[in-house]
Amino acid sequence: MILALSVILCFGSLIALLIWKLLSGAFWWMALLWGIGGFVVVLASFCIVIILTLIFGGKALAKHYNPKSPFRHWLIREIAHFCNFWLGVRYHVEGLERIPKDHPFVIYTNHQGFLDMFIFFVVLKDYPHASLYKDSHDRNPLIGGMAKALGGMGLDRENDFKAAETIIKVIREVRSGVNFMIYPEGTRSRGPELLPFRAGSFKVAQKAKANLIILALDGSYKVARRMPWISRVYVKIVDCLSPEYINSLKTHELSDLVHQRIEAEIEEARKKYRFLKVPKRFLKKNIKK
Repeated sequence: MILALSVILCFGSLIALLIWKLLSGAFWWMALLWGIGGFVVVLASFCIVIILTLIFGGKALAKHYNPKSPFRHWLIREIAHFCNFWLGVRYHVEGLERIPKDHPFVIYTNHQGFLDMFIFFVVLKDYPHASLYKDSHDRNPLIGGMAKALGGMGLDRENDFKAAETIIKVIREVRSGVNFMIYPEGTRSRGPELLPFRAGSFKVAQKAKANLIILALDGSYKVARRMPWISRVYVKIVDCLSPEYINSLKTHELSDLVHQRIEAEIEEARKKYRFLKVPKRFLKKNIKK
């Protein structure tokens, strides 16, 4: 709804001002400048409203813990859809049918770019979820409040005791029916490579006796360098592992398995889809390493 309204008003103001100026006898280039100016002003107004909603709305909603609230997930989905569209993000999605709807799950995925969470809020719109993220996000005024409002929890990696407490809380939430997304790399790769996984993060799915969803993501690292030009992002649900199966493996074995499955899926997708071709500048960086 927010995206549709922004598109209508932005292009509507451009066309209206363009026609008005042309009818007023202005040169075509002057009329065009007026139209573009109207477009920019309307879009900037939407952006300001979105930012204020994330900051103050997120802070207000975070005061009342309700991770299953349909309104909260609808709101962040609308905001994410708006941001992704105007920043040029488009999606290629496969395998959503593998996600179970009758049992809680934990998604494990790689992390490439700053918009990954927003991409998942749109792509996984029928599967509301909270996130486990590094605790520094809690101090970020733009995303901290909304992340908490959706049931997310910050992990303090510098304090083992606090980290263990957070993991226990997440396990309890998953058992109560709250789906979670976890980034086992622990940070963004900011490139096409897959970083090593932190095996301890897989205890959540094992202890909660939840389904483990393996999700492969590629292309989102390009968005920051290409926006607002179009960037296509690849998202695939690789597999859904049962609680019985994941608990038959040791934590490090499960971590290695998921890492291998995601890495293999991304390599296969890059051979199949031209839009996932790795830019030369990233290949040069990998050679230097």
